[in-house]
Amino acid sequence: MSKISYFVFLTLCLIGHMEAKCIANLPSTEMMATSTIETSIVTESTTLSTTQLATENNCPVSQAKCPDLLKEEVVQLPMTIEKVDGCDVFVCPENTLPYVLGSYEGSELPKADNGEKDFLIPPPLSMADLGGGTINDYYGLTCENNLLTASKYPRGINPGLKNETVCGDGSLNGKKGLLTSIRWRVDFN
Repeated sequence: MSKISYFVFLTLCLIGHMEAKCIANLPSTEMMATSTIETSIVTESTTLSTTQLATENNCPVSQAKCPDLLKEEVVQLPMTIEKVDGCDVFVCPENTLPYVLGSYEGSELPKADNGEKDFLIPPPLSMADLGGGTINDYYGLTCENNLLTASKYPRGINPGLKNETVCGDGSLNGKKGLLTSIRWRVDFN
């Protein structure tokens, strides 16, 4: 063993011995204060976990409320779900626009005239139409009991997935529409 290693070893032993001796000689009141500090540190980290859980529970969309969000039949890949302020937010691939498909069954939307079972909520005309907001904000997405719903229809809906838009005046806003999937298309602008 070299002289430097030996010196370092002795120094560490001496410091360790002094520290142990100092702790052993602490009055019981100081030892109680140390215990209180350790307890408050544990309490703070527990509170943080509870706060994170409360944030996710207050989010309109979360994987806790909708565990099937990542299934390919719900979200068209390569669309992703990212955390924004602790909440799950849908993000389209670059240069694409979102649109959603839904079902009248289980929705608050009035049934289509021709008995269609499905509807499409058209995409924004451009990314600028999102107004800096998220896809979740644009469509008013919420999730409860593993059911994804929309409550905003900025450009109306297309009943039966046809190329015909109805209720583009915002008259459906506030009504929940049960969604079956979120898709994307190329932004041609």
